[in-house]
Amino acid sequence: MKKLNLVLEWSATVLTVIGALFTAQNMYPENVIAFNAGSVLWLWWAIRIKSKSLITVNFLMLVIFTFGVVKLLINQ
Repeated sequence: MKKLNLVLEWSATVLTVIGALFTAQNMYPENVIAFNAGSVLWLWWAIRIKSKSLITVNFLMLVIFTFGVVKLLINQ
């Protein structure tokens, strides 16, 4: 249990930082994809530790970033 939480937490951290780096380099859609993946892992981790505030913020981040993916698919 603790090992999975640790893997989720650090994987989410790495993906979120990569998303920020991609944004700084204007790498679209890679930034949206990295942020979505990070949000999914953060949400999974938050649910596992039962943190309502983190569940809320990461669910909303996932919704917001999903709009970016939808926009990408529509504009192709």
